[in-house]
Amino acid sequence: MAKKIERKYKRAEKKISKAKAKSPEKGAKAEKKYGYDYAAAKKAGLKPDSTGHWPSRDPSTGKILKGKKHPTISLTKKGEKAAGYKIYKEKGEMYSRPKHKKK
Repeated sequence: MAKKIERKYKRAEKKISKAKAKSPEKGAKAEKKYGYDYAAAKKAGLKPDSTGHWPSRDPSTGKILKGKKHPTISLTKKGEKAAGYKIYKEKGEMYSRPKHKKK
């Protein structure tokens, strides 16, 4: 599994690099799609854990900090679902909130 994720990271980095070479606008768009929003994470006071892994979600707003094509977004989606959360889109961003129980 680790090698598969490693390959996904390399592909994402290559796509971001190619986009940046074309134009700053395309580079920014690729970063948003394949990358991680470090600025939002830092603004929220988040930091990497002891393994160097940054949180996938801002706990105060529910914003998903990974892009929709981030190499490990599928793990984030599985984790959110397992924790009882639902991912939704709002104004071009992904957020997560607790699922409502049916009565």
